[in-house]
Amino acid sequence: MSSQKRKFLYDVRSYLWDDPILLKKCSDQIIRRCIPKEEVRDILYVCHASAYGGHFGPTSTATKVLQSGFY
Repeated sequence: MSSQKRKFLYDVRSYLWDDPILLKKCSDQIIRRCIPKEEVRDILYVCHASAYGGHFGPTSTATKVLQSGFY
């Protein structure tokens, strides 16, 4: 078996498919939803335009996205 295939099989163990949602169990043992690239812009817009949105730095914005439940 090639090293590339071994790495793929090792990495894929962290993922769970719950149709139509792809989840990943991260190193901190928290299961997070994988967001399709097509949805990222909409999620950022909703978090920015919502009542708790605004112009914050990248860390605060990332925290707000995670708190929103879109992750």
